[in-house]
Amino acid sequence: MSDDRLLILGLGNILMGDDGIGMHIINDLKKLNLPDSIDVIDGGTPGIDLIDMLSTYRNVILVDAIKYRGGDSSGIKVVSPDDIIYREYDDFSAHDVELTSVLRLMRTLDMDMPEIKIIGMPAYNIYPGIGLSDECKRFIPEAVEFIMDAAEGKSLTIAFPAACCRKLQYIREVSHDST
Repeated sequence: MSDDRLLILGLGNILMGDDGIGMHIINDLKKLNLPDSIDVIDGGTPGIDLIDMLSTYRNVILVDAIKYRGGDSSGIKVVSPDDIIYREYDDFSAHDVELTSVLRLMRTLDMDMPEIKIIGMPAYNIYPGIGLSDECKRFIPEAVEFIMDAAEGKSLTIAFPAACCRKLQYIREVSHDST
């Protein structure tokens, strides 16, 4: 397990409408000049291979679509693996059974799990087709900003080297000045 690297992993299928929001966010993050200690990966729909991806990092931010129960689409949710494994959250159900299965399997086998925070993005239309709904697209800038804050340790509890945090802050200041 790598102590000094952070994995930001987008999950989903871009051929299934809003299910691909994780990929769109990852693509936006890849455009930023992030520190070398942050790995930004398009994970797609990895299935059991997700275990290998997760087991090599100590800190992981997963970005995935969430279908909300009861039509609640109040925005971005931050959940833990336990919230998904044990379904402690009442207002959503993770659409990706593979993620739930992988997390349960890792827990059952007593595998060394990283610190994982799951950024749940609202999914309005999961259907065959390329492209995101307008409702889903509007959350992308907020999600990118939120993930940058998370990487800096501001909005999520993730251990991260201070030097990387300073570099991220500089990148953010420069990008805001150029707009």
